[in-house]
Amino acid sequence: MQAPQDSSPLNLIRQKERELAQRIRTAMSEAEAKVAGARRRAALIREEAEREGLREAEEFFQRGRAEAEAEANRIRAGGQKEAERIRRTGPEQVERAVQAIIEFVLPGER
Repeated sequence: MQAPQDSSPLNLIRQKERELAQRIRTAMSEAEAKVAGARRRAALIREEAEREGLREAEEFFQRGRAEAEAEANRIRAGGQKEAERIRRTGPEQVERAVQAIIEFVLPGER
């Protein structure tokens, strides 16, 4: 059996305050744990986003590089074809140039 003073209004209020204080500490602890968990998850998400961004940037760079190399190869091939055409047609162009110069220097002497 409880002593009469244990059930006094003041003691009941103190007991209730202790219970509520404990509930508040428990709630605060749970909230802190949830916040810490959320921060860890956010950090993991941020790290994953950074890795994904780096991966996508690398893919973008490689695609651009491949396109630039392909364009350079096309230009190089076109230049080689043009050089070959000039080599083939060069001698006849020289002959025409010589004839044009002779005609210019000695008009009507053909």
